[in-house]
Amino acid sequence: MERRISKTVLANLTSDTANDTEPSATVCTDLITRACSLIDAYAGQVYTVPFTTIPQAIKDIAIDLSCYYALQRRPANYAMPKEWENVYNDSIGKLEKISNEFMELGLGR
Repeated sequence: MERRISKTVLANLTSDTANDTEPSATVCTDLITRACSLIDAYAGQVYTVPFTTIPQAIKDIAIDLSCYYALQRRPANYAMPKEWENVYNDSIGKLEKISNEFMELGLGR
């Protein structure tokens, strides 16, 4: 996640302690788990999940969704950046293509 959004931003989004400079490992794990559960719900319609070998497309979707979920932790008086709304919608679109077999992951089924 730190490769997608900076460590400082991730720390601000995931830590519940003011001025913390380290992202919360527990919160990040929860966000990743949430993203992976959604991915499994879609991909599991046509693939055996969890994946034994994780395709790069799935890794990218998991990172994007996890970062989006981290951004949702911000106070309610801030709007979600349009860029991240687009990232989320694109990720869901890819998952729908995967579940409808319009996007191939290069794995046997």
